[in-house]
Amino acid sequence: LGGTGIDGIVAKSLQSFRNNIPANHQLIFVAHSLGGIVIRELIMQDLTIGMKTRGIVTLATPMAGSKLADVARYFFIEGPIVLQLASSEGSNYVTQLLRDWAKLQLIQRIPVFCSSEGKRSGTVFGVRGSLVVEQGSAFTSCTHAFKDWPEHDHNSINKPFDQNDNLHEWLKEALVQMNPM
Repeated sequence: LGGTGIDGIVAKSLQSFRNNIPANHQLIFVAHSLGGIVIRELIMQDLTIGMKTRGIVTLATPMAGSKLADVARYFFIEGPIVLQLASSEGSNYVTQLLRDWAKLQLIQRIPVFCSSEGKRSGTVFGVRGSLVVEQGSAFTSCTHAFKDWPEHDHNSINKPFDQNDNLHEWLKEALVQMNPM
């Protein structure tokens, strides 16, 4: 991700979407962590993507920022993404993103299914047993099916253990609700 910040990631993603997604396709996004923020930015920057979007599933997306980004700043790790995702003192980036998304949702209701990690990760930035994205942040601006997964940490929440994993079943149900047969 380098020093591009979220805006750089969104710009590259927009170019790829415009070049590769046929005009008549409907879209369902499944995004992990920062990907959920990138998807919302894509939709807000190109409303034609929003018009094609049937729904979004986010897995541990820090919509209200991340306390882990605050810890990273404490250790003088201040890359653009860390600064944008900081939750302390209210990140201007996430605050504005939430305001803009709320305005868009008044015009176009896009279903957003959200889940959060429930199992604490190992040591991250010297903090032992922390959640990378806390439940309150993961569930901010969601419209459907808030679900916490106690058996999944931040890295495993985007990889159901097998087809019998409840996370797998939840994902299938969310996709069915967005794309009824």
